[in-house]
Amino acid sequence: MAPTDVLENEHALIERAMQVVAAAAQSLSADEPLPAELLPEIVGFMQGCVKDYHQAKEDLVLFELLEQKGVPEHGCPLAPLQNEHQKIRAVLAELTAAVAAYQASNLGKERVVESLTTLIETYPQHLWIENFLLFPMTNKLLNADEQAVLKQRLDRADAAHGPNAHQEMIRRVEELESAVAKLTPLTTPPVAAHERGGPQRMPEIMRGTVIEFSLTAEAERLRQEPAWEHGRNAKTLIKFPDLRVVLTAIRAGQRLTDHRNPGRIYVQTLSGHLRVEALGKEFDLPVGRVVAIDREVPHHIAALDDSTFIVIVAWPGRHATEEAVVSEKRS
Repeated sequence: MAPTDVLENEHALIERAMQVVAAAAQSLSADEPLPAELLPEIVGFMQGCVKDYHQAKEDLVLFELLEQKGVPEHGCPLAPLQNEHQKIRAVLAELTAAVAAYQASNLGKERVVESLTTLIETYPQHLWIENFLLFPMTNKLLNADEQAVLKQRLDRADAAHGPNAHQEMIRRVEELESAVAKLTPLTTPPVAAHERGGPQRMPEIMRGTVIEFSLTAEAERLRQEPAWEHGRNAKTLIKFPDLRVVLTAIRAGQRLTDHRNPGRIYVQTLSGHLRVEALGKEFDLPVGRVVAIDREVPHHIAALDDSTFIVIVAWPGRHATEEAVVSEKRS
């Protein structure tokens, strides 16, 4: 297991927590009662397990090691991710204050819902960038010795956070899911364990010498999951060191902005209608149309109708990745 796989596994736990956050926001918006412990447990998980544990490991271990390797501190992808970490910290501070006020006086529900909604809107793209850009780049960039250093530093960070830190994160996610199970039927319940995930999660990744699946069936499952209610849901269908295949369902009017991949990508519309913007041009993608984009080219994807599309990401070898980083640093 690569050291980044540990961080990616923690992403899966965060995505499960986002399902709970979405359910809590939905219930509050509908004036449905919440279990007394749910909002404090959400705050505790996000502050302790996400900000102080997971996010701190990325900021103080992974990002620092990548900077030492030559990845520009003020360039992509580190600068945007660090900015989002700061935004998340600010949102969590606001959520903490809003929940305290709401519990003390039963006022300020709108502040709580707004903070929960911001988390729901922020995390899918943030985790997508880390899962599909930052972590693959890290694995291509670091040699075996450097991977070992990364693992040692992550292990030390875990030990400093307390014994069985990852198991504690799992336990607290399960507590959140138990609390949200008490909500009234009006609120969409958490999905089953084998279907868990959020807009950018990676359950049931298919590996093997020969892989077979139904795109139609997988797309229908995405539209049945709670995350679809928030405008977008995606699933990694295939994961290899140099190749990933991602299926996305997206509602009309939604946009995926400021994407930039270290590998070349292929985008094909399976249903609906998309528009892709790259290099100042717009590419119309009705059903059956495709566009291929070279690595490191910023692009945006907009859904003109409710749509499903597939993205194939192919990464260059280690040598090409290192050349790209060195070139960016010199420029």
